[in-house]
Amino acid sequence: MPTLAMASLSSWPVLVPSAPSVLRRRLPQTLDSMEITDLSAIEQDSLLRTLNYCVAQWDWESPTLFSLEQSDFQALISTWPQCIALQEKTAALAVVGGLREILYGSAVKS
Repeated sequence: MPTLAMASLSSWPVLVPSAPSVLRRRLPQTLDSMEITDLSAIEQDSLLRTLNYCVAQWDWESPTLFSLEQSDFQALISTWPQCIALQEKTAALAVVGGLREILYGSAVKS
């Protein structure tokens, strides 16, 4: 049974499934408190690979989908993972947009 938690960035409720205590310890207290260092090396590498994939598949609609230019993505990749702290908003847009495209986008090629 899911439990209801509140995200600190908005008043919208977020459903967080009940998880074993080991998993629950990894969840941040609020959605805006997770640091890149909270992720394992494999998770960090997956995010970097997502950014690289987005740059490689860049097309005419990408600036609209990501609200960023290709040069922004390339700058983040060249300074990964320090870019998270240096360019927090740009990095968040790139990572969330990249994951969204990988999970739900029709532009993903096999």
